[in-house]
Amino acid sequence: SMTGKTYIINKILGNAQKKGLIPVIFDTEIAVDTTAALGVGLDPEKTKYVPVNTVGECRNQIFSLLKGIEENKLQGKFIISVDSLGNLAADKEVEDAEKGKMAMDMGLRAKALKSMMRILTYKAARTNTTILFANHTYDDPGAMFPTLVKNQSGGKGPIYLASVLVQLAARNEKQDAKNEDDEMLPEANKYSGVTLRALTVKNRFIPPFLEGEMYLNFKTGLDKYSGLREMAVNHDVIVQNGATYALPDGTKLGYYKNWKTDEKLWTDKILPPLEDVLKESYRYGA
Repeated sequence: SMTGKTYIINKILGNAQKKGLIPVIFDTEIAVDTTAALGVGLDPEKTKYVPVNTVGECRNQIFSLLKGIEENKLQGKFIISVDSLGNLAADKEVEDAEKGKMAMDMGLRAKALKSMMRILTYKAARTNTTILFANHTYDDPGAMFPTLVKNQSGGKGPIYLASVLVQLAARNEKQDAKNEDDEMLPEANKYSGVTLRALTVKNRFIPPFLEGEMYLNFKTGLDKYSGLREMAVNHDVIVQNGATYALPDGTKLGYYKNWKTDEKLWTDKILPPLEDVLKESYRYGA
């Protein structure tokens, strides 16, 4: 769907791996390869890869893994991804295809997905295991006007049982006067990358409907600090004066392009106070 969902999930797995967790990828799209994994910091040698085809196969394999984690007292040691729910077939769908039958689904796949989510939610909580699901979204054909929150394939089970739902959208970025210094592949027809918009349509831990943007350059990858400047300005961690910026103590930063990659500035002066203010601002009221 060109919104970066596989890229973002594998990036999360790579960061979790650096903290000592063991990633397990259940791949329904055969979309993960060694080169792509290494590109986001994910070590394939220390990652378990499981291709799956049907809802039942995926459910049983994850359940077996979680059961083994609990029995061997490995709670909190694993992180799981399923990419994607949208490409999991119903077991009957595969059986019918093997027999050459053209039977209708009749909601069996949605029921099977809801059953899988219901069973795995409890087991994942018991084993302190994070499970990341990617899914496909679509517009409601019966809606009179476009809606911000899109529908998901596979029924309501993934929506009701997930703790956090992040909806991704993408906007292609051309190299122009606004980003003339951006690196670009010479064959990319002046397109340097995409801006990914992340909207939390559900969140059990902090208020939902928070939105942020990330810039993914086709040549250099995900911009480490993309989207944080706007957040820092919104929460008065950085002061914007027209096209220039300053710290609250009056220290001038100048134009964004002059300091956007200054890692020491971000690490020492911007990110610590931003993290403090977000902890206070994003918590639910008592």
